[in-house]
Amino acid sequence: MNIVRKINDNLAIAGQITLDQLGQIADEGYKSVLNLRLPDEIGLLANEQEKTELLGLYYVNIPLKTLIIKVCSRYIRSSLNYPNRF
Repeated sequence: MNIVRKINDNLAIAGQITLDQLGQIADEGYKSVLNLRLPDEIGLLANEQEKTELLGLYYVNIPLKTLIIKVCSRYIRSSLNYPNRF
């Protein structure tokens, strides 16, 4: 997998991942994928949301360029209160 940084037992961050890596994420017990990339960026996995959800993972896309980083940080922190998703 690309460089993965484990933040805690429930959260890790990485760059763009492959379909095989999505399967690995599911196998390792992660429950969600938060995509911060814009939909028109080069190198995105085709149909990423559909493929992610087929693996039983929850998928959220929040294009970072359109949001202020502080807003994203608050959203992520508040979302961690939902253990069934994150």
